Amino acid sequence: MADAIRVFLTSDSQELSETAAVALGILADRDNIELLTAVLENDSARLRALGLQLSGSVSVRTRAFAAYGLGLIGFKASDADRAAINATLRKILDGEGKTMAQRD
Repeated sequence: MADAIRVFLTSDSQELSETAAVALGILADRDNIELLTAVLENDSARLRALGLQLSGSVSVRTRAFAAYGLGLIGFKASDADRAAINATLRKILDGEGKTMAQRD
């Protein structure tokens, strides 16, 4: 299922990319952590390495939905995966998140 959803993460349609990020989180599969982290961090090189093509940058809204998706995965994740997700979210909030237009 994740393979069918992941291609929409870099869609030009904001609604599709946001829905894809949340849907990957709902699947609660640890295999989606790296992908959603790459979206959250706007890491186009890592997204390409994961098989997704991105023209430009990931929108702030899609990045926020990726963070939400990570939280959904973290709810059912192992302690190690939960710690990795927590570190990713803290890194964004303590860094770039402080200067984003809509910090929440």
